[in-house]
Formats: sequence, C-alpha cells, structure tokens
Amino acid sequence: MASRCPLIEPENLVGLGFRCSMSCFRPGLDASSNGCRLLAATIAARGLSPGIQDHFTAWALAITATAQRPITLNPLETASFSQDERLAITLVAACQHAPCPALTACASALLGTSDLGRVLAATQIIAHTLAATGIVVQNLGPGPSQFSAASPPTRAPRLH
Repeated sequence: MASRCPLIEPENLVGLGFRCSMSCFRPGLDASSNGCRLLAATIAARGLSPGIQDHFTAWALAITATAQRPITLNPLETASFSQDERLAITLVAACQHAPCPALTACASALLGTSDLGRVLAATQIIAHTLAATGIVVQNLGPGPSQFSAASPPTRAPRLH
C-alpha cells in the first residue's frame, strides 16, 4: 500500500488534477500522456484510491464538453496555476463547504456559459470523493497571489 504524501496540499492536488486531466484531452500535445501519468503517480503517492483519477477525468470531460471558451492551462512543470486552474480549485472548494453563492459564479466564469448542470454534478462528485478521503480544499478566491513557486503543484513524483 502506498504511503501518504504530505508534500502536496489539497489545493495543489485539485489544481494538478485539473491540469493533468484537462491535458489528457488535448490531442497533439506531448504533455497529454505525461499529464495522465503524473496524476496517477500523484494519487498513488498520496495513498489515494486510483479510482479518484476517474473522477478527475469525468470532471475534465464535463468541462471540455460544456466550456464555451478555451480553458487555459499552465504547462505541467509550472509551479503556479493559471486563472482557469484557480477557478477550478475554487469551484471544488465551494462544493466542499456550506452552500456557497460563489459556486455558480465560479462555474460560469470558468466555462463562459450558464449551462452548468453537467459540470456542477461532476464537480460535486470530485469534491465529495476528496472530502471522504479527508482532503478538504480551503475556500480560496481565484486571485493570482493564491499559489506561487513556494507551493508548487508538482511535488508529486516526477515522470521522465
């Protein structure tokens, strides 16, 4: 059984899960297969069930199918998160906490649409699955100062 990895904070796990899962659906990018492997390695290092990767994948599929604008991702090796990655983290945080009016605002900002049903359902699944394993994301705003090189999302095992 894999041991728990304390090096990656819940916010970074969600941000990395979002980035990696979304990159898996971007054909032609070299990062797509690396993103899938990096997420699997991060989940294993954290001692989580491999099935959590399926929830991240379903979330990314719902976002990809619903988004009415391009979703911006930073490269896998980048320590900071893009604005869209921070919105995704905030969306999961909003689902994990008491009813939050920011939930639909974050989802609308991320997707560029008000057709939120599929994405909110997928976000609730990943949020509740993570919460059931003790991973609770703080209710953060999407501002640029939330994440920096001091807390990189890629402290999980590196793929070569």
